Amino acid sequence: MGQQKGDTTAKHFTDSAVAIFRNTGDPKKALPLLEQATKIDSNYFRALSTKFSLEMASEMPDEALVTAKRLIKLKPEVGEYYTAIGIIYEGRQDTVSSKIFFMDAIACYDRSLDTMSKANKHRNNISLNKAFNLILLGQQKSGNDILEELYDGSHDEIYKGMIKSFMNKSRKEILEKLK
Repeated sequence: MGQQKGDTTAKHFTDSAVAIFRNTGDPKKALPLLEQATKIDSNYFRALSTKFSLEMASEMPDEALVTAKRLIKLKPEVGEYYTAIGIIYEGRQDTVSSKIFFMDAIACYDRSLDTMSKANKHRNNISLNKAFNLILLGQQKSGNDILEELYDGSHDEIYKGMIKSFMNKSRKEILEKLK
């Protein structure tokens, strides 16, 4: 097991869970199927990432923390999971642990940005995530400088509006918006 595409049964459970969630809008109804999928194939990334998203949506931070750590083992280069773990630790008032994960997320984003062309369509989103993590680390000026650069460089008014909604916000305000 542990193949990239996942065991066929694990894939079936995952597909069914996604369909249940789409039809009901209730993440908790889909989670048992994802639990089954990840028992069958503990490295099936799609099942784990879907499970993580639904655990977060269900406000199950303890379960989401375990799942996010499993995802990091499979894909250590994905900064979003480090950010999510940092946010979970923030919710537990554990700022020492949260800062470690926010720093790890920034390191992931920096590695991606260092190897990516300026024209890459994902560059702005990665920069945006880096800005959030800088602010969450208490580096407000550095984070806001990136937000300003993204705002000034965009021609998409909707994107600019979204960025503006985060500009010059406190660490606490950013955490609230990211929940």
